[in-house]
Amino acid sequence: MFNREDFEFQYFFNAGLDRITCQCDVEGSDVYYQGYYIGSINWVCPSDISQMEDDEVEELLNENGILY
Repeated sequence: MFNREDFEFQYFFNAGLDRITCQCDVEGSDVYYQGYYIGSINWVCPSDISQMEDDEVEELLNENGILY
């Protein structure tokens, strides 16, 4: 888990095949804003996000359709 301002990024790993997205063994970060779940970012772990600049994090959120 990693916190940045009002955001919390929690690691997730979903084993197996997702029938909707056809992706297998997906890992990444669940994103919470002020305690509320607002989306997920596949293939980017909280430790990766902790090393990003603020503008990079904002771009990552936008690229993944996460609005707050």
